[in-house]
Amino acid sequence: VSVFTRWLTLVIAVGLFASASPATAQPASKAKGKKTDAAVPVGPRDYRSANFLVHTDLPADEANDLLKRLETMLTLISKYWGRPNKQPIEMFVVRDMQTWPVDALEPAGRESIANQAGVTITSGTVNRQSGLLLGAKSRVYAIADRGVPQHEAVHAYCHQTFGRAGPTWYSEGMAEMGHCWREG
Repeated sequence: VSVFTRWLTLVIAVGLFASASPATAQPASKAKGKKTDAAVPVGPRDYRSANFLVHTDLPADEANDLLKRLETMLTLISKYWGRPNKQPIEMFVVRDMQTWPVDALEPAGRESIANQAGVTITSGTVNRQSGLLLGAKSRVYAIADRGVPQHEAVHAYCHQTFGRAGPTWYSEGMAEMGHCWREG
C-alpha cells in the first residue's frame, strides 16, 4: 500500500487563526453579592443543528445563537459554492478551558485554544491521482471568540465537501469572511 493511500490525519495549519482579542463574554456573575447557579461554570454540553454538532461550555442561549449563525453562514456559502454540506461538522468551542476534562480535546486542538486561536483537523484517505481527501471528516477546535468558530467552520465545510480548501491565500480569505456571511 502506497503512502498516499494510507489513512492519515492532516492538521490544517493554515486553519490557525489568532484572535486579536480573546472572548470577552463572561459567565453570569454574582447578583448583589449572592451566588447563583449560573455563576458556577459548568462543563461542556452538546448542541445540535442540521449541520453541526457543537461541544461547548457556552451558556445555552449563546450556544444556540452560535448554531443559528453557523447554519445561516453554511446555507449562504453552500449556495455560493453550489454544493450542500455532506455531513455534520463537529466543533469544540471553548470559553473556559478549566471547565473541560483534560482528555476532552485532542492535543493539537487544546494547544490551539490555549494560544487563543482555532484549528481544523481533517482526516481522510488521499486519492493518489488527484491529491484530494476522500471521505474527509473535520473536527474544529476554537475559542469562543465570535468570529473564530465561523472561520474554522468554513475550512471544515471545504475539506468535507471538496476534499481540500484551495491555496492558502484563497482558503484563509474565504474563511476570514466566515463571520461576515449574513442573510441579505
